[in-house]
Amino acid sequence: MLTNIMSDMLSEEMRGKLKRAGEYQKKAILELLPEGMEGHLSVIGKELEMMAKEYMAGSAAACFAACKGRREERPDKNRAADPNHQGVRRVTIS
Repeated sequence: MLTNIMSDMLSEEMRGKLKRAGEYQKKAILELLPEGMEGHLSVIGKELEMMAKEYMAGSAAACFAACKGRREERPDKNRAADPNHQGVRRVTIS
């Protein structure tokens, strides 16, 4: 039952409502500020968006590098068992 509630909450309709509510909030805040501030807030918003994207890209790159390092550290089971193993051999079955 809880999963049904969660899926309903994340439905397309609910996401649309949340986005619309955010837009209304932004308009309400702009109405409270002095004239001419909209341009400043727009620039600040774009800067914050770029900073967030740079942070996420850096975090993803660090995560991928860490995962790659872990994979390289892990020896292959076949190679660990047989140090003379030279790769895959072709076997003909008659």
